[in-house]
This record gives sequence, C-alpha cells and structure tokens, in this order.
Amino acid sequence: MNKKDCFLLGKITKPHGYKGSLKFYYYVNNAESYASIKAIFIEHNNSEKLIPYFIKNQSKSLADKTVLQLEDIDSIEKAIPLVNKEVYLPLSQEIIVQSPFEELIGFTVVDNKKGILGQIEAILDLNGLFLFQITVSQKEVLIPANKDFIKKIDKPKKEVLINMPDGLLELYL
Repeated sequence: MNKKDCFLLGKITKPHGYKGSLKFYYYVNNAESYASIKAIFIEHNNSEKLIPYFIKNQSKSLADKTVLQLEDIDSIEKAIPLVNKEVYLPLSQEIIVQSPFEELIGFTVVDNKKGILGQIEAILDLNGLFLFQITVSQKEVLIPANKDFIKKIDKPKKEVLINMPDGLLELYL
C-alpha cells in the first residue's frame, strides 16, 4: 500500500503495559466510526510504502485515544519501534461524517430576548458537541447547537430561533 492511496488516521503515541499494547491517538473527528477496523498501515523508514498490521484488539480509553493490540506485537520490545509512527488507512475506508447542522450555514440566529444576533458562519464539531459560529459586534461567538437552546429551525425563512441562557453572549462581548 502506498501513502498516496491512503489518509492519515492517527498516531501511535507510546507503549501501554509490557505485553506490546500501544496507545493510539486519532486525528479524525469521528474516531468511534473506526472501532471495527481490522488492519492499519504504518510508515517505516520514511518510505512511501506502508506496512500492514492486523488489529488483534482495540479498546477505547478516551474520546480520541485507544489502546491497540496488534498481531505479532506481543512485547514492549516489539512495540517500541512503532511509537511515534503515523497510522494510515486506504482512502476507500475513509468515513466522512457531516454535521447534522451543516445545512444551517448562512441561516440567521435570532434570540428570543436579544433579537437578531448574526448569521451562522460555520458549524464546529468538538467530538459530537456542535457549536454555531457567528459574529456579533465584530467578535466571534460560539453558541451550543443543542435542543436546550434551539427552539425552532425555520427553513423557509432561513432562521434558527434560540433561547440563549443569560450571560452567554456577554462572555464574548
């Protein structure tokens, strides 16, 4: 497998224990989508060629971190050469998850107390927590896009009606 046919999934950061397990950090936002992969590809000696490693076991430790046990890597001595190596998958395995709010970019945010705040410029995804990015009085404001704040999405009017908690806007301004 060549690097040009792959995408960067993450990086092996350090050994985990003494039986060859490895800590792995995902670079992708949707790490949970890759929980069932059976093999990864690792670069060796700055080559364009990638070497396949089969996953024996994968256990989640944090949102974007995992502990991997690879076949034939059964000791810390075998694991150490893989530390700080970048991990790839074929482009055919790339899973692109679009934000459920992506279609709202350009909509106007209207608060029930403060009125029109501004247009949604971007949707930020922080591991499943979505934020509307708008500009109010020339300052960037991030509003959580959750059911507690959103009261109505009016697609014909291109408006998102919200009930923003007291003090949130003032934090930014």
